[in-house]
Amino acid sequence: MRMEAYDTEEGYRVVLNKWERRLVAREIDHQETKTAWQLASYCGLRQGEVGDAEYRDVNLRKSTDDWFLRVWEGKGDEYRETPLPDTVETRINTLYETTESDPEDDIIGCTMRTVRRRFRDVCDRLREEEDERGYQHLTLHDGRRTWANALLDDGVSPLQVMEWGSWDDWRTFRDHYLQDFSEQHQSEELEKVSWV
Repeated sequence: MRMEAYDTEEGYRVVLNKWERRLVAREIDHQETKTAWQLASYCGLRQGEVGDAEYRDVNLRKSTDDWFLRVWEGKGDEYRETPLPDTVETRINTLYETTESDPEDDIIGCTMRTVRRRFRDVCDRLREEEDERGYQHLTLHDGRRTWANALLDDGVSPLQVMEWGSWDDWRTFRDHYLQDFSEQHQSEELEKVSWV
């Protein structure tokens, strides 16, 4: 877990590593909250975009056989498409089929306030179980930050990450979403130092 203090408010920007991101998902026992976390941390959706996502927004690009999620009215009403991992696509389509929903129904079938409350409960439980105070600062929006950093750690071009995440301004992207070095990178650098 990497944390950076906010400049103008209390709290921290949190970026989870891959293991922690999966741990959070495993600990969530409500369908809507788990799906909301996956849309934020595996697709880079903002909270409002999570609440607005509909089943019909799931899209298979036939030319490449890749799943994408269409975000029709993101921040500033901007349209974008963001990659949708197979596991998240399967979860969404399973929910669609088992709940007998209509294509224009919201994927998240409860209010975002309920999702945030349930997510807060999970983070409080993780803080105790994992003895990690950083979980008390974790929010759904940190899922978006985690997603961006995970893509960069895997070698995706920063410009592509900005396009998928709908960031127009490099400075905002750099200052508010990027953490300097992943835990893996830091560990590899430490191996070079004999006295640590």
